[in-house]
Amino acid sequence: NKLILGPLLSDDVVLVANAARAAKVPMITYSNDSAVASRDVFVMGQAPGQSIARVLGFAKAKGVKSVAAIIPTGDYGQRATAGLVEAARAQGLTVTAIETYDRGNTSVTSAVRRTKDKGKFDALLIADGSRIALQAGTAAGKGVKMLGTELWSGEGTIANSAALRGAWFAAVSDARFGKFESSYRGRFGAVPSRLATLGYDSVLLTLNIARTWKPGSTFPTAKLYDPQGFIGLDGVFRFTATGMAERAMEVREVAAGTFTTVSPAPAKF
Repeated sequence: NKLILGPLLSDDVVLVANAARAAKVPMITYSNDSAVASRDVFVMGQAPGQSIARVLGFAKAKGVKSVAAIIPTGDYGQRATAGLVEAARAQGLTVTAIETYDRGNTSVTSAVRRTKDKGKFDALLIADGSRIALQAGTAAGKGVKMLGTELWSGEGTIANSAALRGAWFAAVSDARFGKFESSYRGRFGAVPSRLATLGYDSVLLTLNIARTWKPGSTFPTAKLYDPQGFIGLDGVFRFTATGMAERAMEVREVAAGTFTTVSPAPAKF
């Protein structure tokens, strides 16, 4: 074997890489942890920093000048915090507060209250999924523009939430996912995970490169750095010099029971 597709969790990526690297076998993983990316470990997952940078850029264009955030403790929260700080600095936005909470308890409401105690802000970033977003949206009350991350994608409960109406979040486009979902359901009689596109796209990518890949030879990783990128079910993507996938993302707005695309993902880099 000259290439490994997977695994998903970052801890597993580290363990597999220790063995694969010694054998000079590269990996295309489904993790979203940029910390495990390297010249021989390519990370396909959606990094929260990219989603946050995209939605902040859109928010700034709409007049947002200051933002507060509630972010969970743990690895995802740390990556989200770093992404927020970096994006805000690059775009000239003021971060008034970053409050953390433990997903295992009821500290979300307290975190929202602490952001308000630290001063006024134009928008509140909720770096978490639907359950936390619903709690935070209710606690924030009316008049606060809510921002989310890629974790909101496909979450029907967010679309149906009056407290989150008008909120913005960034994620990869769903334009191609509907057809994939129908095909998958017809073949397997089940609904695919939203992450299933990572596995599908990694195989398409491998087949693309394999046209000139001689069996038994080293996998040509240099071809993964094509600056024009590749087209997959989640839209256009390319790998940076660090091995992290850079993705074209769209911005959606929470409407009445649905999501509306307010800033389409670019079709190319």
